[in-house]
Amino acid sequence: MLSARYDDDQERGRALGQAMSGMSIGVMIGPVYGGLMYNYVGKLATFLVLAGIALVDGLLRLIVITPGVTHRESSIALTFWTVACNPRVLTVVGVSMIGFFGIAMFQAILPLHIMASMNASILEQSLVYLPGNLALFISQNVFGSLAFKIGRERTISIALPLMALGFFIMPMCQTTIVLVAPLVIIDWCMGMIYSASTGMLSQMAAEYEHSSAYGHVFAVFESVTSLVFIISPITGGFFVQTLNFTWAMNIVAVMIICYTIFFILMVYFVFPKVTCHPGEKMTLIRSSKTDTVD
Repeated sequence: MLSARYDDDQERGRALGQAMSGMSIGVMIGPVYGGLMYNYVGKLATFLVLAGIALVDGLLRLIVITPGVTHRESSIALTFWTVACNPRVLTVVGVSMIGFFGIAMFQAILPLHIMASMNASILEQSLVYLPGNLALFISQNVFGSLAFKIGRERTISIALPLMALGFFIMPMCQTTIVLVAPLVIIDWCMGMIYSASTGMLSQMAAEYEHSSAYGHVFAVFESVTSLVFIISPITGGFFVQTLNFTWAMNIVAVMIICYTIFFILMVYFVFPKVTCHPGEKMTLIRSSKTDTVD
């Protein structure tokens, strides 16, 4: 919806960054809320409050949002699998996939590592994520438009090695206070990657010159992301059980470095580079016949 709403590439990137940062607010507040509620109120009350918030949110959406259906015609057939088989789309989706793979893994195994090696309480475990999630929120808002100015490919090429550095440092931390530093690095870089990759995907969707391209492109993106959040915790548990926490984080760091090399080779040397300079608007091809039904 946002990609189709904003024709200017820079405005589109800023809007996507701001929208996705809403997820960061939930991720930022969630662990702190869960730790405090579980510590002082109990498990049942924690979920009952969440259920009430979700119910109120749903009712407000029904009241505020006016549903509408837009019919667009196009002479070009476009399917989900056509987009899913596009190597350029898959390369950019892979960037977020490798980032989320590492984040989903340490979110699954880090609490056990903190309890075993740092003797931290439940409240300390929840608070240790707060600075990193705040960094993710700020990064997504900042790089929504900044990534457009400095180049989205360059933004990702910088963020991936820094993220790998964060994973290398994490096993060396002996206290929860020191652990905050690599978590901030990782989450800040994830914000850079997420903002830049969603902007690139919107750009690629515009090239398809089809009204449903945005839906298909981001369907591929969300499908891969969901798959990663299923596989990564299982993989992390296997690594910790067969090796240890240090090896698990180092393996993730090496994977990120390898994908960084692959991404640079594909984007700068294999695929033709699509650019959109500041002040220039990309033309989003819309159907000549648009019938809106309220």
